[in-house]
Amino acid sequence: MAAIVRLRSQVIAASGLMNPSRVQPNHLQLMRGTAVPSVPPKIAPFAAREWVVAGERVTLTCTVSRGDEPLSLSWLWDGAPLPPGPSRGGALKVLMLNAFNSVLTVEQVEQRHAGVYTCVAANAAAEARLSFSLTVHVPPSWVLEPADTRVSRGHALVVDCVARGHPEPSVTWKKKVTREGQSSGSDAFRSVELVSPRAVQLSNGSLYIARAEPEHSGTYVCHAANSVTHLSTTIAIAVNSAPYFTSGMPSVDVRAGELANLECRVRGDPPLTVTWALRGTSLHHSARYEETVKVGPGGETVARLSVSSAAQSDAGIYTCTAHNAYGRNSHTVRLNVHEPPSAPRGLRVVSEGSRAVRVSWAAPDPPPTSYVVQFRRALEGWGEAREVSVSGETVSAGVEVSPLLPATDYVVRLVAVNHLGRSPPSEDLRLTTSAEKPGAPPRDLRAEATGPREIRVSWRPPPRDRAYGLILGYYLGYTPVLLQSGASGSPQYNFTTVESSEGGRSGPEGEGTWSVTVGSLDPHTDYHVVVQAYNTEGAGPLSPPATVTTREDAPGGAPQEVRCTGLSWDSVQISWSPPEPHLHHGTLRGYKIEYERWDGWSEAIKKSQTTAQTAVLTGLEAATNYSVRVKTFTGAGDGPWAPPTLCTTDEDLPGRPGSVRGVVSGPGAFIVSWAPPVRPGGRIVSYTVTWRVVGARMGGGHGREGTITVAGSVTWVQVDNVLGSLVEVEVVASTRVGEGPPGATRVTITNTVPAAIYSHSTSIRAERGRDVTLPCGHVGQPRPRLEWKYQGRPVVSEGRMVKGDGGLVVQEAQRQDSGNYTCTVTNEHGSDHITYSLTVLVAPAAPLVLASSSSERSVLVQWKQGDNGGAPITGYTLYYRKDHGAWTQVHVNRHSSSYTLTGLECGSRYHVYAVAHNAVGSSTASTMAVVRTLGGVPQPPPSVQFFTPNSSSVTVYPRAWVARGCPITHMVLEYRQKEDEHWVQVSSGGPQDSRVEIGGLMPSTAYLLRVTAVASAGSKSHTYSFTTLTVAGELPPAWVGRASPQWLSVRVLLPLLTSVVALASSLALVCYCVRRKTSPVGGGDGDGDGDSEGTGRGANTAARDNKHNLAQREQYYATIRKAPTRDQQPDRVPENAEDIYPYATFQLPDPAPPDPNHIPMYPIYQTRTDKQMENYGEVKRRGSRSRNQRRSRSRSRSRGGVADSGEDYETLGSDTETEHGGVSSRTESSNQLDDIPSIRDHTVYARGPANKEPRDAPLYSRDASRDASNPPFQQRIHHNLLYHAESSTSPEPSPTTERKSFPRRTRARYSLRLTRSSRHDSNTCHHQHRSSHYVVLCFHFLVLSQ
Repeated sequence: MAAIVRLRSQVIAASGLMNPSRVQPNHLQLMRGTAVPSVPPKIAPFAAREWVVAGERVTLTCTVSRGDEPLSLSWLWDGAPLPPGPSRGGALKVLMLNAFNSVLTVEQVEQRHAGVYTCVAANAAAEARLSFSLTVHVPPSWVLEPADTRVSRGHALVVDCVARGHPEPSVTWKKKVTREGQSSGSDAFRSVELVSPRAVQLSNGSLYIARAEPEHSGTYVCHAANSVTHLSTTIAIAVNSAPYFTSGMPSVDVRAGELANLECRVRGDPPLTVTWALRGTSLHHSARYEETVKVGPGGETVARLSVSSAAQSDAGIYTCTAHNAYGRNSHTVRLNVHEPPSAPRGLRVVSEGSRAVRVSWAAPDPPPTSYVVQFRRALEGWGEAREVSVSGETVSAGVEVSPLLPATDYVVRLVAVNHLGRSPPSEDLRLTTSAEKPGAPPRDLRAEATGPREIRVSWRPPPRDRAYGLILGYYLGYTPVLLQSGASGSPQYNFTTVESSEGGRSGPEGEGTWSVTVGSLDPHTDYHVVVQAYNTEGAGPLSPPATVTTREDAPGGAPQEVRCTGLSWDSVQISWSPPEPHLHHGTLRGYKIEYERWDGWSEAIKKSQTTAQTAVLTGLEAATNYSVRVKTFTGAGDGPWAPPTLCTTDEDLPGRPGSVRGVVSGPGAFIVSWAPPVRPGGRIVSYTVTWRVVGARMGGGHGREGTITVAGSVTWVQVDNVLGSLVEVEVVASTRVGEGPPGATRVTITNTVPAAIYSHSTSIRAERGRDVTLPCGHVGQPRPRLEWKYQGRPVVSEGRMVKGDGGLVVQEAQRQDSGNYTCTVTNEHGSDHITYSLTVLVAPAAPLVLASSSSERSVLVQWKQGDNGGAPITGYTLYYRKDHGAWTQVHVNRHSSSYTLTGLECGSRYHVYAVAHNAVGSSTASTMAVVRTLGGVPQPPPSVQFFTPNSSSVTVYPRAWVARGCPITHMVLEYRQKEDEHWVQVSSGGPQDSRVEIGGLMPSTAYLLRVTAVASAGSKSHTYSFTTLTVAGELPPAWVGRASPQWLSVRVLLPLLTSVVALASSLALVCYCVRRKTSPVGGGDGDGDGDSEGTGRGANTAARDNKHNLAQREQYYATIRKAPTRDQQPDRVPENAEDIYPYATFQLPDPAPPDPNHIPMYPIYQTRTDKQMENYGEVKRRGSRSRNQRRSRSRSRSRGGVADSGEDYETLGSDTETEHGGVSSRTESSNQLDDIPSIRDHTVYARGPANKEPRDAPLYSRDASRDASNPPFQQRIHHNLLYHAESSTSPEPSPTTERKSFPRRTRARYSLRLTRSSRHDSNTCHHQHRSSHYVVLCFHFLVLSQ
């Protein structure tokens, strides 16, 4: 029964029925009834420490504080059951005190007893467990205990220190440290890592010293500790040291003869022994060596070797050897015994640059430690030199000397340096750095306006030390301010080159002020001007811009869109637009207006001026066409005229018909005639004739009054069947506007009809070649006799004059038909007459043209119009062309008498003629004027400026050629060897390149260089000779040690001395002749009377000549005299002949007999004062005189002085004047152009080939008597010219060539002549001088032949 109960308890406990929370009352009652345990066991907490120290006793009591019996108590150790009683060798014991208490006892705890102990209490209700973790702490104990040890210096050392325990003990090494200044009792231990370098403690507790040093010796302690206790062990570590050197001299440098001290410092375990050796040999045997050994503080041994009076034999490697019981060690010291180094040699340039050069040299022996390179400018002293120090080991490739300045002469020298001092300097090396672009802009740039299209720019060169080479020239740039920025934003300058040979400069070379004129600019425009210098390497920086404003000029354009609007019958309104802004050339100050009748018959030109762009012209005639033109002006002048504009006024009422008259034409009939109104007011559309018998009442009926209307072209009307004796007649003209005032007359009707003419006297103009009818309407009974007269003489029915009924017809009228024609009618009752003034219009005569050169690009043409053909000139046409070029024409206004041709080519010859126009036609061409624009062919420069030869090339500078006013457009360079015949062309183009290299030449070879420069004025070829340099870059042998000058040879000296003697004799003779001429007493026969007579005759001759000269000057306004006739002396030179300009030729034909009707025409010579024009195109040769000297010489010659014709000229475009075969002269203008302004510069009055036109024949040929009385205008012109001038460029020879040739450049004349002296003295002087003259010529021939 009990077994069953126990089983049920287990089952109940297993099924959870024993849970009080789940037990129902009825169940509990049931259990009670059956005695089932219902309280599970509960174990009270252990009362023990969690850890104990090994060896202690531990007791664990397991007490069940609650629970029903039966209970079972048991123990587990780390999960394994412990049986009751002693177990595990008696170390553990379990004791059951009662059913509720059990005790576990460990008598002596060990490490192995640590673990988890669990008490298990169980009954039928449940099982309870309570665990306890037991930790056992074990004090440390040595596993490997450290001990005293020794180690050699430099070796590694490991000292083991291993302990065990629980917890694991920590190991610490410490070293005994004695505090400085204290006794040993105050020693302390500090961590070994803090006091011993390179000593570390390993992770296992061992002490490790990687490299033992003496400072590692000492007392160490190893300390092991855990939470239980600690233990430590003290040991001693000793480091045994072989000798070692702490410091020493690697080398010692001393001067020869000085004391040398060598030293080495050594450490090691004593005792130490130190010895010295040189190259393995001990030094104890020499008295010059002294060895000392001292032990310093800290145990360091200092060994010193002293060498007295060191010499080169003492130099070498010394060995310091130390040894002790533990080893041996050595240290070496080099002893260098020096003397001051010798001077370097062989200093030369390795490479050359603009700012640095590289030099090299031969190193002295022994090599120094360093070098000092000294350099200075050639003009400076060594006190201003700069130095560059370089190491002696880095000079194998040379040393760079910098910084230097480009294109500068330098002097370089070298000094060797060692520890003992410096060597003497090397020889000087002179060098020149390469050129470089200029490093600074020109200075003090200034610009000022000198004209409307010209500015003057001046500047100073860049600083000399910033030029970086020879300044070859400058680039001068200018640009309008408004256009200075292009698309990139940088100024767009127009550059021109100013060569070194161009432009004026003042001051010393390289420091003076340059001054250049820039032309062809826009007037009244702001410009920015810059300048930059250039040399052989290129251009430098731009200067800061200078701003300048050109002066005002006359406007360059005419007003635009000129419009005309009629306002009334006597006024019109003109409006226009100003010229384009870029053509204003200044501030427009107003407009000028000129207007005249369109028909051209009115010579009166009306003028007006306004500041507005419109103007009203008043005071005009009605229904009249006017030509109006407008121009604008600035403060500098007037601009061109706008093309003429046609204006027409409105129509108006006509004026009163003129000359109204009535004549009886028969019984009861009369004819009334009239002339058109003086002021027609427009086109007359009709005339209304109203007549009325005087006394008749209004509305008197037929025969008493009447009105007749006729067309505007009718000027008379006949009225018949008039009933009355006195008739009043009124004539009214009508236009589209209306009727004008009447013109009235009275007619008395008579029975007789006297002769009368109802046509009116008037003036008639007709063109040549047309039929002209002169009406003569007349009445009369009986029929009157009619007669025509011309200029008071009866006209017969012959030739071109044919009479008709009442009129005269002039068929194919000619100029000689012009004049007064009178028609006279006569009968027995009376007579009447009218007169016609006929003018036959012909084409005008050719104008007289004069052309003068104005500038390099323009020519001023002036003309004088003669006969206008009876009709006003309507305009002119100028034709011009260059030699062999096409003709170009320009139309000129009829009121102009001059015109400037622009856009011409520089230094070129032009042919100009003019044609005049009138209403009839055009004149024949005028005589041809030939003129040359300024400028000449290019001028070759000297060879030193043009090229620079080298060994295998030559550098050419094309810009060195002088343009002489005309830009060089083309240049050809050719070369060949002197022995070769074929030229090699290397360049063909413009001179825009600053330099041209001609390579491939042979060294030391003679060459010819031919240069052809082409400009619009012509081309110039010049050949240079040069010899290339040797391969070494030196002058060839032919150029070294040349012979003495040829002028020192006997062939030259002998003629020279002879010439000097002859010249002295001539001068003495001249002085004698002059004294004889000026002496008051003298003569050929020695008679006093004769002397007086001769003197008086000479004075009279001189006075007469002076009077004649004065008359010539007053007549010609110049010093040109008539060319001598053939019977005169052929070698007479006109007075002041050298003042005649050598660019034109002229001849003086015999003067025509005076004509009182002709227009006087005289030549004009104007002395030119323009300095620029004075020497333009003229090359002054050696010994030539200035212009003022030539003038004074001309005056002295006129007084009987010495004449010298040895002048030398070079004309523009040719080498000599002889190419044209004419006499060179200079003429200015003719005073026949009395109303033409004076002409500036040199003016050529030119004539062309003879005119063969029919107009040169007499025009009026029907009557010989008329030819004599009315010479044509054309004949007057040709018969009254004093001379005809020819251009110097004309290929035709001048007639005066036979008479006198002026000086030529190809020959020189030397002549001495006395004038106005006695005949005997003059001949004597002349013949004696001729011999000396030949001697002088021979001398010059010999000199030139050399």
